[in-house]
Amino acid sequence: MRGSHPEQSAREDRRSQPFPANRKGSQSPGKRNLQLTGLAMGYGTIFLALAETIAETPMVFDFSFAYVASLLCLAALGTVIGYGAYFVIVGRIGPERAAYSIVATPVCALAVSTALEGLMWELNTVLGMLLVVTGNVLVLSRRGAPHANLKV
Repeated sequence: MRGSHPEQSAREDRRSQPFPANRKGSQSPGKRNLQLTGLAMGYGTIFLALAETIAETPMVFDFSFAYVASLLCLAALGTVIGYGAYFVIVGRIGPERAAYSIVATPVCALAVSTALEGLMWELNTVLGMLLVVTGNVLVLSRRGAPHANLKV
């Protein structure tokens, strides 16, 4: 019976919320993570389709093995696992701090492109990297982060 015990009522209220309050541990593993990943991917697809329609860009697909294989690899590693890992981080440390982990994405992408694709760094690459790292250091430092003293 709902509300018969305060603790049980609180648990039921938390379960009924699609996106629980921003607090540590508010993200339950498993199903909710999968649901959030699906929603994020769905919204991204809708946004991309709208942007493509507005820009009047034709939809083109290359059926070559190399393209399809790289697309599947990117979808599996970069999207499904990436979103899943991000939502686990959100559940553990909260959305504010987890957002700063996104800064690692361009750093990792540049490192992988340099190692595997022979990316030649130019001035704008170096400046962009410096801006990303400097911004992250400032935001996460005690002086730069207004909420650094909050416990998550």
